[in-house]
Order: sequence, then C-alpha cells, then structure tokens
Amino acid sequence: MERDGKFQRIEQLRIPPHSRFEVVVRIAVGAKPGTSQQVAIVFASNDPKQPEGSFEVHISQVLGGVYTIPSDAIVGDIVQGSTEVRDVFIYANGAKDRRIEAVRVSHIDRFSVELVSPQAGVHEPQVHETAGNMIAVARVRPKPGYVGPIDGYFELIATGETRAPNRVDVIGQVIGPYVCTPDVLSLPRFVGGKAEYTAEFHMARRDGKPITVTADGLPKEIATKIEPAPNDPARVRVVVSCEPGDSTRNIRLRFQARAGEDEPEGVEVPLLVTGRSP
Repeated sequence: MERDGKFQRIEQLRIPPHSRFEVVVRIAVGAKPGTSQQVAIVFASNDPKQPEGSFEVHISQVLGGVYTIPSDAIVGDIVQGSTEVRDVFIYANGAKDRRIEAVRVSHIDRFSVELVSPQAGVHEPQVHETAGNMIAVARVRPKPGYVGPIDGYFELIATGETRAPNRVDVIGQVIGPYVCTPDVLSLPRFVGGKAEYTAEFHMARRDGKPITVTADGLPKEIATKIEPAPNDPARVRVVVSCEPGDSTRNIRLRFQARAGEDEPEGVEVPLLVTGRSP
C-alpha cells in the first residue's frame, strides 16, 4: 500500500462492498539467473462464501548475471593422468551483447579453467529456452601432477559489468594410480586392553598391475616391513611399527611405488601416533 509516496507493509485491509483495492507485491527473488520463479500469495477473508483467497506471481525470467549449465562443475573422481575435462555452458541471460572477458580461479594449483567458443552439435543446446544464446564454454581441467581434492570455484567476469561476477563451484578430486587400504593409520591399537604400536596396510594399483614398493626416507623412529600380499601378487603388504612416546605425532609415511618398468611414483600414507597419557 502506498502512503506519502512510500510503500507500506500491510497486515490487513478493510474493503467496502463492491469496492476494489490495489496493492503492490514485493518478492525476494531466490531463483538462479536465467530461470523462472513462481510465488503463491494466500490470504484469509471474513467473507463466508470465500474464507480464503490466493493469487500467483509469476517471474518468467530472472535477470542478472549469466546462466550456466550445470550450475556447479561436478568433476567427481578423476584418475591422475586422465585427459577428462568438465564443460560448463554459459548463456547470455537477457543481455544481448554480453561477453565473458576473464575467469578468476580460486585454486590455481588444483585446476585450470579455459574459455572456449561454443560449437554447434558439440555444445548443446546452443539456445536456452529462457536464458538465450550460449556465449562461451568454461572448460575445467585438473592441473597435471596434482593429486587430492580440487574443491574450489571460479568466477566469470563479464565485459563492462560492475555487478559481482557469477561463481561456479568445482567439486571433485584427482586420485592417484595407487590405492592404500586403509589410507590412514592410527597408533596405538588396543588388543585385549593392551596398546600395540604396529599397524599394516595394503597397496595396489587401480589397474591391477603388479607393483614393487620401497620406503622413501622414513623417520628413524618408524620401522617397516614390505612384502607381497598373501595370494595376491598385485598387492603389497606394508607393516609399520614405532616406539611409544609422550607426545602426539602426525607423520607422513612416504614410499616409492613402481609397476614394471614404469617410473616410480611417490605415495603418502598419514600416520597419527597418540602420546601416552601422563
């Protein structure tokens, strides 16, 4: 309702018989740019013939920044050395001459983002039903040699626009060719109420190739025994032991693993050694 040139919030209205009253509806838009939004307004009435009424507000297209498909770049698990990429389609969303001039990446050590031109028949749909023409494709690629989570985001900076850039989250991880089970060790283990400072894990390649493993500069307080796993030549059993101490230690156990004549690759296994209680 307008009063003194300003809109006022209303809790109730009294409308005389056979009269009408105009109200202005202000809506918090929560839908993503390029999509639509519907909001139902429900109100109660003292009219016994119609005790409740409603009307719907329809926003056919939310303007603002660009529209992307998908909204997040879900990379998932990618094996190190793979050539897999994830493409994110970028649509103009109501701005006829909109262009993307730059991309800002949150973690340049984990992944890169390249802008490429859309290709008909490859990047489809070229025209979105509400967001208009595709103007670019953002290609997400893990950095060579990196292993670990690549969770982060990138921002799309449009030419000549002062609005905050659109953000696209990147979710996934790069996994190495070797897998350790378990992948984290913790000591001591308690067996029959007694603290044991020995643990073991198995290491193998994801492709099943036989491997050889050697320790790589382990701390002097750590002892290891490396041997083929029983009944499985493609796996290696590693037994780790250490002396108890008074302080808690976080140690990264480093190994070199090799399959056949391939170059050796580094593999790390975290070890937590909890100090003895005083």
